[in-house]
Amino acid sequence: MKHVRGSLFVDYVRLIRSRKDIDWSRYLEPKDFAFLQGRVEDSAWYPIATYERFGVGILAAVAGNSLATVRMWGQFQVDAMLRLRPDILEAGDPRESLMRVVVHRKGFFDYDVLTVKEILDDHARFELNYAMSGVAELAACSQTLGALEELARRAGGRNVQAAFSQRTWEGDPCTILEITWS
Repeated sequence: MKHVRGSLFVDYVRLIRSRKDIDWSRYLEPKDFAFLQGRVEDSAWYPIATYERFGVGILAAVAGNSLATVRMWGQFQVDAMLRLRPDILEAGDPRESLMRVVVHRKGFFDYDVLTVKEILDDHARFELNYAMSGVAELAACSQTLGALEELARRAGGRNVQAAFSQRTWEGDPCTILEITWS
């Protein structure tokens, strides 16, 4: 069984708790509701299957299946990431900042989700693999795209562009995220 750290899991829990107007039973299994009670510990491990169902539910019920909203959420998550690990951001050096986030991200999942394929002074290529269903994989990758492009901007990258060149949810053998900056 795969797991995600509470420091990521808690964002989904807070959002779901805040939206009492939504019938979450349409998206979640009965066992998932137990995670919405009590405290989520930042350093504890939580089941990726529950995290996936939370994400799919949020995508449908809150984001209206808008990937632009999911991407924006990823951009906003950079604030939380930097509160926990301010050393990730290396001012004036997008390349180094992206390398640091890769190392940091390894602590969020108990399996590899983000692999560096290439990282140079003006561009980077990453393979993403959350090992989720197609729609959940699309959402998780879109959120990651938003976070990494925002981190590159905050590190001083100009004209930051990020896009997928391959997508598992469209039948490609892997998902490749490419980021460029000047």
